[in-house]
Amino acid sequence: MAITTRQLRGAPESRWIDQVLRRGTDGLIVVLDSLTAAERELLDAGVPCVLLDPVGEPQPGFHMVGATNWQGGLDATLHLVELGHRRIACLGGPPEHWCARARLDGYYAALARNGLPVRPELVRTGLFQEESGYRLMGELLELPDPPTAVFACDDVLAMGAIKAAAEHGLAVPGGLSVVGFDDVPFTQWTARR
Repeated sequence: MAITTRQLRGAPESRWIDQVLRRGTDGLIVVLDSLTAAERELLDAGVPCVLLDPVGEPQPGFHMVGATNWQGGLDATLHLVELGHRRIACLGGPPEHWCARARLDGYYAALARNGLPVRPELVRTGLFQEESGYRLMGELLELPDPPTAVFACDDVLAMGAIKAAAEHGLAVPGGLSVVGFDDVPFTQWTARR
């Protein structure tokens, strides 16, 4: 078994691909956000590949193991409904990312399952970054009828949402319930009131 990391985009990739092909590799487990044309050569050369939780669309011809994005969005939103919330916002990731769309679809499904309307003004999309969560949550909290809860499709977005809530004088969870996605370890240090 060989473990390697790919260089940053723009760096020559052919070296590690050539090594994989020369050694007669039995298979690869690949953790990448997307595949380049050079990496697709591995599939064309007959090297079995399994992608782990790709961000983009599932690649034809590749096996994939990933997070339960849709189910996670559904479960997170159902949890907020079970807490009694009816104005539940969603902070989504970049729409071009398959995982972000799947999590948002889970949110929509949870609302539909409980007869709650989709309120377009409560759905915002941005980057999987704290600044994005902060900005988007700030916009939501300025609405005439702001949400009482938010499902953030990423823990880093949730951290930004919590920061915005604090600046608006809202305690989490007392004034605003926030559920994130990913269980990123450093989010355990997020301030709670």
